[in-house]
Amino acid sequence: GEYERCRKTTRLCVVMGFAFSTALSVVFYALGENVLRFYTNEPAVMEIGLVRMRYCLLMQFISVFMDVFSGSLRGLGYSLIPALIALASSCGFRLLWVYAVFPKSATFTTLVQAYPLSWLIGSAGTVLAYVIVSRRIGKKCGITGSKKVDVKISPANN
Repeated sequence: GEYERCRKTTRLCVVMGFAFSTALSVVFYALGENVLRFYTNEPAVMEIGLVRMRYCLLMQFISVFMDVFSGSLRGLGYSLIPALIALASSCGFRLLWVYAVFPKSATFTTLVQAYPLSWLIGSAGTVLAYVIVSRRIGKKCGITGSKKVDVKISPANN
């Protein structure tokens, strides 16, 4: 049914997103200075760019979980939950980081470390929300474990 197809699509998107994100990140990181030359030839700017690539680009795979599970939640009719999680992790955590951690070590490295950490928090929250919502929908529809049944997803089921 539609519910099982949604679950299968979510799994497929996580695998594909993880694979492509990781592969492209590694390629772009390996080409680091060559990629950055499109933007600048200044050694100091290149150095900062490489730091950002190390902390953000190589950790980009973490955000795949937040992105895919947020989309799945929206597809299941739960759009507010991922929006609040994104607000708390992307905005709230980063503001907290800038005011609480950054002043103790005011470096660019400290600043960019907030990105993968916020993705990790957002991903954990979104995956947890997806599991809870998915189980809730499964219970409403009489689905337990991996039992496959024909269930139509509609706002009335939420």
